[in-house]
Amino acid sequence: MSVHYPPPPPPPPPPARDHRLRRQLVLTWILMLLVILMLAMPTIRLWWEFGVTGDPRPVTPRGDLAEFEKTTIEIFRQASPSVVYINTRQRVADFWTRRVMEVESGTGSGFVWDRSGHIVTNFHVIEGASSAQVVFFDQSSYEAVLVGVSPDNDLAVLRVDAPEALLRPVMIGESGNLMVGQAVFAIGNPIRVSTRR
Repeated sequence: MSVHYPPPPPPPPPPARDHRLRRQLVLTWILMLLVILMLAMPTIRLWWEFGVTGDPRPVTPRGDLAEFEKTTIEIFRQASPSVVYINTRQRVADFWTRRVMEVESGTGSGFVWDRSGHIVTNFHVIEGASSAQVVFFDQSSYEAVLVGVSPDNDLAVLRVDAPEALLRPVMIGESGNLMVGQAVFAIGNPIRVSTRR
């Protein structure tokens, strides 16, 4: 003898509130997708009109250098080993612990003046610094000692104890025979870019 049980009753319909929330969520997703599509349309249109290919564009040969370009390149090659990067640090006290520490405070350029290790820079580069580090063209760095300053002329002189091979003094000339209209070149290293090739 077998016993037959009646089928279970169907589950109750979800509350109207759940149905409304689900509907709002679906509408929100559709709206977000439409906004994203509208924002991306200019890019999609460019891709469609111009096509996206992986083929590189042909490179145009540089051509011969003009005489003034050759002169500029030669000036840079001669002067860049004399240009240095200067990184300064400043002593600050922690507000809570009152512990004194050194933090980076500034950077700038300078140039080698002589084989004794004197470096000329701007006063504003080292103003307020507690120490300075000089980085040469080969990326080697040396601690610097302050020799003197002239704030009115925005000049400062540092000295480093570096190997003589790194101390390549900048060439100097006369100012008495300069003429209005002559070219002037400012060669610096404000962001520690290597000048080696």
